Amino acid sequence: MSPRGLERRRFKRYRRRIPLGIPAPGLPRRGSRGAARRASRAIELVTEDISIGGAYCRSALPIPLMTRLEISLYLHSPDGRDADPLEPIVVEGCVVRCEPAPRDDPRGGHMLALFFTVISDDDREILQRHIASA
Repeated sequence: MSPRGLERRRFKRYRRRIPLGIPAPGLPRRGSRGAARRASRAIELVTEDISIGGAYCRSALPIPLMTRLEISLYLHSPDGRDADPLEPIVVEGCVVRCEPAPRDDPRGGHMLALFFTVISDDDREILQRHIASA
């Protein structure tokens, strides 16, 4: 909340655990040579909460502020019966906050706030339906 007690976020946040993947530092961006190997060397994250505008998640590694990322969101079927994720939604985003996890949190790591800078209208609708129905 802002200092005056008003919520500044544009989109409703949902407490959902959704797997995310981001390229490990130094790996090629999508479509460049070596991209096929990237998937096995991606950093895997799980959201603490998410909206259609961004996500809050834990990372084992700190990521510098304003780092631009290609983020894969691995959604599962809405009915929960399909254990395999649907085709991932790929968005562009940036790190707007990176803080060490609280000292009393045994999971450790860093807490990242990601802002989605590019998401297609179709993917935004799919994401909204998915997080609102879970």
